[in-house]
Amino acid sequence: MELMVLIALLNGGLIALSRTFNGALAKHSHALIASCCNHIVGFVLLSAWIICLENGANQLQGQPPVYLYLGGVIGALFVVLNSWALPSLGVMRCTLLVICGQMLTGVVLDIISSANGIHWASLVGVCLMLAGVVFLNRLKQPTPQVKHANCSL
Repeated sequence: MELMVLIALLNGGLIALSRTFNGALAKHSHALIASCCNHIVGFVLLSAWIICLENGANQLQGQPPVYLYLGGVIGALFVVLNSWALPSLGVMRCTLLVICGQMLTGVVLDIISSANGIHWASLVGVCLMLAGVVFLNRLKQPTPQVKHANCSL
């Protein structure tokens, strides 16, 4: 269990680092171009990884429902939106808002599924993060001013 917690923490750090690089790449082109580059590099890496897997481990088991492939669409949308927002909001503010959105969505999904129920600590955690966003915005720290070449999608 502790290993999975460490992996999740590492993953959170890697996501922030990845979004930072992608946001910086978007400054040199456009959020869509940066996101496309991100997915091409990820596709090449994952393809090589899958090829290296043992036989049988690199195949889908059964026929998954088609809607499950929407995760890729949502992931691509996440990368584009983050690449667009991060240069303007800054890494910390953007990361905090993304995590708040993830926590709120997690709470809503737990309520809908009723699989794990909702614990008061989850709601307190979401409230504390939202308070952090409000506090961060009240500090009125200068945010990086980025001129987007073309902000239309």
